[in-house]
Order: sequence, then C-alpha cells, then structure tokens
Amino acid sequence: MKMFFTLLLIKPIIFIMKLLGFSATNLPGNICLKIFPDILSHFKMPGIVVFVTGTNGKTLSAINISHVLREQGMRVVNNNEGSNMDSGLISKLIKHSSLTGKIKAEAAVLEVDEDAVVKLAKKLRPGYLVVTNIYRDSISRNAHPEFVLRKLRDVPEGITLVLNGDDALSFNLGNEDHKKIYYSVEKAPDRDNKCENLICDVRICPSCHMPIEYEYIQFHHIGRFKCSHCGFEMPEGNVKSSDIDYDNKTFVLNESNGTKTVFPFMTGNLYEVYNNTAIAALCIDLGISAKKVSDAMNTLTSTGGRYEEVRANDTAIISMVGKSQNPISCSQSFAKAKHIEGKKVIIIAINDRVYGGYDHNEDTSWFYDTDFEFLVSDDVLQYIIVGPRMYDTALRLILAGADKDKILLTEKYDMSAAKMVDYDAVKGGSILYFFEVYFREWSVKMKEALLKEAKSHEAN
Repeated sequence: MKMFFTLLLIKPIIFIMKLLGFSATNLPGNICLKIFPDILSHFKMPGIVVFVTGTNGKTLSAINISHVLREQGMRVVNNNEGSNMDSGLISKLIKHSSLTGKIKAEAAVLEVDEDAVVKLAKKLRPGYLVVTNIYRDSISRNAHPEFVLRKLRDVPEGITLVLNGDDALSFNLGNEDHKKIYYSVEKAPDRDNKCENLICDVRICPSCHMPIEYEYIQFHHIGRFKCSHCGFEMPEGNVKSSDIDYDNKTFVLNESNGTKTVFPFMTGNLYEVYNNTAIAALCIDLGISAKKVSDAMNTLTSTGGRYEEVRANDTAIISMVGKSQNPISCSQSFAKAKHIEGKKVIIIAINDRVYGGYDHNEDTSWFYDTDFEFLVSDDVLQYIIVGPRMYDTALRLILAGADKDKILLTEKYDMSAAKMVDYDAVKGGSILYFFEVYFREWSVKMKEALLKEAKSHEAN
C-alpha cells in the first residue's frame, strides 16, 4: 500500500512539473526517497533489465541499445536524460509505471553512474551489466581508476557481465560465478604499440605487476598485450570487430561462429566502434541477430550530440562534446580534430561549469592530462577560447605547441565567439567547436550563430 500511495502522490507532481516546463528528472525521485527510501526494491521490473556503466560512452550506448530493442518492436524505458543516480532513476521509472509499480515496458535500459551500480543492482536486479570502459575521471569524483574499480568489485551474482576485453582495468570485474561476455576490437589501421595519449593508466601486468609491452594500443590503455614474465594475456572476445574503414564509417563484426556483419559508426571515431561492438555483444546474447542490430543502427539519425556536422555552403560546422574535468572524454573529442583535413578554426568552450547555473570548479590540473596536442597543426587558422578559464586554456594550448598569435579570448558564454571567426579565410574548411556536456543550450545557439554568420559572409 505504501508503494501505491507514494506513486499516487508523485505522479501528479511529475505531471505538473512537465506542464510548467521542468524536466522532472531528479526532484520527484528525491521526494520519494524521503517518503519511501526503499522504493526501488518495490518496482515490478520488465523481463529485460540492462544496466550500462563506464567512465565514457554509457549515455550514448544506453540510448542506442534502446533504439535497437525498439526496432525489434519492444517498448523500452531508458533514462536518456542522463539522470543516472537513484533519484533520477526513480523519477524515470515512476513516469513509466502503473500505480502498483509495474513498469509498462518489455525492457528497461538504464545508464547508471559507476558509483551507484552495486547499490542499484541489488534493488533493481538487472539481467545484464554492460561496462564500456574504466578511466580516470574528474579529480573531484573518481580521479583514479582503481578508486572506481573498488566500487564495482561487488557486483551481485546472477548478472551477465558484458565487458571490454581490451580494457585491462575493467575486463576482470565479477567472479567465476558471473557469466561474462567479452567484446574486443582488432588493431585500427592507424594504431601501433605506442600510446599517442598523455595518459596510459596500465603500464604493468595486472597479474605479476611487471612492466608490459603492448601488442597494440588503440587509445590510452585500451589495447592488447601478453605479459612476457608470467604469460598473462587479455581475454579473447566473444565478438570481435575488425576491418575498420574510417572513410565509409564501417567495420566488420565477427562472431565466434564465423558470422561476419558490416556495422556503421556514425562519428568516424574509434571509441564508437567499441560502443557499437558492446551493443552487438549484448543484443546477440538477447537473441537478436547481428544483421538486425546492424540494420537498426543504420536507422539512427542522431549521435546524441557528441558529434554533429552541418554545412554553410562550402564550410563545415562541426560540434563535439566533452566532459569538463574529464581528460579522457575531452581527449577523445580532440582526437577527431587531427583527422579533419584542411584549414580549420577551433572554438573551445570546455573549461568551467558556470553556464546555466552550474557551480564552477577552479581546478585545472586535468588540462595537463588532456591531449590538447591533438588540436595543434599548421592548418589551424584561429583558436577562439570561451569562458572564465580562457587564460588557463590558452596557456595549455601554447604549451602544446599552438601559435599564441592565433589565440583569441572571450570570457562570456554569449555568441561573441561566432563574430570572431575569420569566415573568409576558413571558407571551404571547417569550424570546430568543442563544448562542455552541460552546455547543450549554448551549443545549439552557437551552431545557429555560426551558420548565420557563415552564410552572411558567403552572400557578400
């Protein structure tokens, strides 16, 4: 009865908040936790419950898994707003439940913060846990990957773990009682056994703790090695991706039974190959053929905002998102820039969380774990830096090798950066702007401003 009366109270609150234009992602859940702290244990979950976690890639992976399942005719609950702690999940589940707590769907695909996985798994009892990767995160949250791993060690039994077989940190989660499905990616065409990133958090063997030599490194510590001292080696993938084609944005998924299927990756970034391989590994175990998964992913029309390209006649305007204070997320976005040929203008608005009412953080140490070097080339005409950490960002760029005479600064998060672009010089090239994940409203306005200014210069 307590569940019934709690939902009877909270559902109208959610309705009114939505009516007034609020997202209702966390507040209803926080109210529930005051009234009924154990409410999560009392939801009647659907037959398929999937948790998706990891330092990077969990939001988009959860969204895309949901898309694949919907393409198979399932009703799916997904917290696509990114509300991945207990209060956010409660709010989302209430929106899709009856007054008795029965979830009105055949599947629930829930992005879950690494800090909350074990606690929430005990309450919601997922059948699957997909782990994208484990990296160092912001220094105020999960700065060291071992700190994150300790929180994930006690995953409840009965959960099938879908693990990145190329991640020497997360592949060993769980114990011998867990069913484990490994996914991996063969060496990409432009990779070797040297780490091109500043940060590689696995330099010693997880078994004997002696120095290791990688067979290949895709990025950071993601790759494969066999220890020459004790013979330890990374697990073979149950599904493995190969034949990565950056030009056509495709790769080949190889199943253990010999089946090969061509898959898309919309952004052309290697990290997306890993995300899509994880999605395929999960869905195949759910009984969905790789062909159906690939077909579903070919119908995706959005990449969730991490990468978007529009054109103003001959000039490409490209937006890429990164997490402030997260060096790995930003490095992966910056890596895309070095593969974009031709003249470029680069706008950087990833340095502080002050826009939209978010508290700012004065720590800039993460700049020096982030690969700003990927942004430095002779093809870059201008660097336009936005935000109150503009001087810190400019210094980091100069230390990375950027020409200080190309750097322009603007402190306010308005559209002034769009007016600073030399549109005549960059015509036929690309304008890239990198923005903090919480700045989506600013990003939309910036895209519109850049399009307007570029088309205006074309007309003149």
